[in-house]
Amino acid sequence: LVEAGAQDVRGRGRAAVHETGPLGLLDTELTEDQAAYWFHSFSRSRILVLQFFGPGPGTLELRIHGEVDSEPYQISTRQGLMVILRSDILACEHRSTDSTFAVSAFLVDDPHLRPRGAEVGLAPAAKALDEW
Repeated sequence: LVEAGAQDVRGRGRAAVHETGPLGLLDTELTEDQAAYWFHSFSRSRILVLQFFGPGPGTLELRIHGEVDSEPYQISTRQGLMVILRSDILACEHRSTDSTFAVSAFLVDDPHLRPRGAEVGLAPAAKALDEW
């Protein structure tokens, strides 16, 4: 994790509970308030921690941001599994046929504690929200 920039981690963002399951279970539009919240989270984070609680299994698909034609790497998820990934490099999507729960949290840095002149670009998810 140190090579991934974890030495700059100064804290953890707010945890979020996610439910995946059959398609059509929930269909909502993103609001401006939600976009602002997530932009702030994505712009300060490079590492994502996912903890799966089940009860059912699922599949976590990982894909390099911007490589839509590539085959995703798939991880079988189950209750108790934890995944730590570089959210500035990998996009992830969880799928499950049954209602399944996970908690996510970003490890965040404090831009005020970066060395003077250090530039850290926006993560792809933050760029997408900024363009939204």
